[in-house]
Amino acid sequence: MSDDLSGNLGAPATPASNAHVGRSQMIASRYVNGYKSSSSLVSLGDIVKIIGYVLGGLVVLGGFIALIVAAIHDSPGSGIGIFLLCLLYAVLIVFGTFVYGSVIAAIGHLVSAAQDVAVNTSPLIGDDERASILTLN
Repeated sequence: MSDDLSGNLGAPATPASNAHVGRSQMIASRYVNGYKSSSSLVSLGDIVKIIGYVLGGLVVLGGFIALIVAAIHDSPGSGIGIFLLCLLYAVLIVFGTFVYGSVIAAIGHLVSAAQDVAVNTSPLIGDDERASILTLN
């Protein structure tokens, strides 16, 4: 009987414990991928806002060019009207894309918060794995 005990103490890990480690790594990679997707949503929202700023700036620049062309052709009144319309249109573009980008970024933050809850309450991963997942994001 003592031979059985000494033989088991130096035995390599069993297939069941290897399966547990593989399962934990698979679950951890799923959580890490979830954090990457939420980060991508936040970045996409920021990109949408930047595109809106650029488009708004281009519209204002176009209105300014129209103002200059109208002044050159001795018609400053129509140039001012076009410039004001372009300015209004640029404000609408910037506001709309800012709201849309903010909504996309907020969805990304909500997904990240849901991932935090899932990682913190998961019975399938240990505390060390949980800590490493939460420090990766």
